[in-house]
Amino acid sequence: MIQKQQEARTRTMRRGSASPGYRSDKGCIHLTERDVRALTWIGQQYVVCLDQIQHILGREAPVPTKEPGRLTLKRTRATVARWCEAGLVRQQKILSSHHAWVWLSLVGLQEMGLSYRSHTPPHVVDGELRLAEGGRVAIEVELTAKAPRRLAAIVDELAGRYARIWYFADEPCRTLVEAVVEQLDPPLRATFSIVSLAVLRGEASHRQGRRDE
Repeated sequence: MIQKQQEARTRTMRRGSASPGYRSDKGCIHLTERDVRALTWIGQQYVVCLDQIQHILGREAPVPTKEPGRLTLKRTRATVARWCEAGLVRQQKILSSHHAWVWLSLVGLQEMGLSYRSHTPPHVVDGELRLAEGGRVAIEVELTAKAPRRLAAIVDELAGRYARIWYFADEPCRTLVEAVVEQLDPPLRATFSIVSLAVLRGEASHRQGRRDE
């Protein structure tokens, strides 16, 4: 467990039980104040990407970093591996070309004093558009219908992560998406645009026909 002291500058997680001749610090994982702040922030965000952790750790690095305010990927991975070894976090790589996602385990949430439920990695959108002003647009292409509960969870998640969400859907997916989005509060509902793929195909065919004339 992590031993907490009111004025302590580190926390210590001990694995296993002591035995005669056992060193008091053997098998312990020491968490610095930076570790605790970073882990607490990860828990508050639910799930974060590894490159975000690079910035969080880099801003509080005890020595100057190679790139100001950003820890190297190698050192960040080593830190996350130490957290994983302590059972505080879980990580998963969804796409080989992207960084891993990291989230607190139930143990990590408890040790950081957070009451949230442990979360799995976020839904991976089909596309993402980065706007010049800094916002992001999620692009979803819905060809097969998802279970309503699963779709509702995805819609809720996207509404919290993106400034705009564009859904391109075939029937009956479009009707289902519209029904789920309709359940959102008006400000969130306004961030969704739902377009029929059949209409887009029809417009594309019409334009192609005009060019062939």
